[in-house]
Amino acid sequence: DIVTQVQVEAVFSDGSRLVTITSPVGTTGLGELAPGAIVATAATTGEAARQTRDVTSVEVTNEAEVPISVTSHFHFFETNPRLRFDRAAAYGRRLHVPSGEVVRFEPAEPRRVDLVPIAGDRVVIGFAGLVDGPLDATGAREAAVAKARACGFADSGPGPS
Repeated sequence: DIVTQVQVEAVFSDGSRLVTITSPVGTTGLGELAPGAIVATAATTGEAARQTRDVTSVEVTNEAEVPISVTSHFHFFETNPRLRFDRAAAYGRRLHVPSGEVVRFEPAEPRRVDLVPIAGDRVVIGFAGLVDGPLDATGAREAAVAKARACGFADSGPGPS
């Protein structure tokens, strides 16, 4: 009853796809939770789960002629190259929205969004290929920012020093 669907965003060379699995966790048939069942608690649901002290806010402008959407757990630093924002400030972060939500950026309309750190082991693989490894490795942030600039990703942050 708690988990009615699981969504996974898979990233391919031609873009990302959102896969939804309905009824991913069943019961034993006796009203008991099946082995491996996911149980949500007050600490992991609702507004309490979205609160954090380490929030970074960035202003984003879509320089493309079409809307661009970004999902909740995408490494924001590596989003579409036509989104202009301070990429260095977004390094290692994702949108501060509930899981599965999407933020849409309309062409030429600046929009401020909040970003929070990617949790867990903090390893990013795939996306735009700017990181492909541990986020906190020595020199990883600087190398990724330089690679993004060399590849033409729009960036409103301070230039190279």
